[in-house]
Amino acid sequence: MPNTLPCPTVDPDRLRRAAARVVTRVGANRFLVEGRHEPHYLVDLDEPASCRCRDAQVRGGPCLHELAARLHVGDGDLVLILGRLLADADREIRTMRARRQRTA
Repeated sequence: MPNTLPCPTVDPDRLRRAAARVVTRVGANRFLVEGRHEPHYLVDLDEPASCRCRDAQVRGGPCLHELAARLHVGDGDLVLILGRLLADADREIRTMRARRQRTA
């Protein structure tokens, strides 16, 4: 498996959206990832910055499509970060529901 991304470079919102993308493996480390502006983008995890989406080309760093492919192969760091994000969101939802019940 390719090297994992350094955790500080991961945008939490981008990672959440990446988790919802449809990913299809088309080679050893090559994936078609559902796109928004194109039907799909080809990501090769063995090649840095292989995605040709606007975000990857302009902003640099891991785009949503690369993150989706890395989640698909079970990148441990990303899976851990995503789990923490989901746990935080779940906690926030429970807190909001409890507040509503107290005021109702």
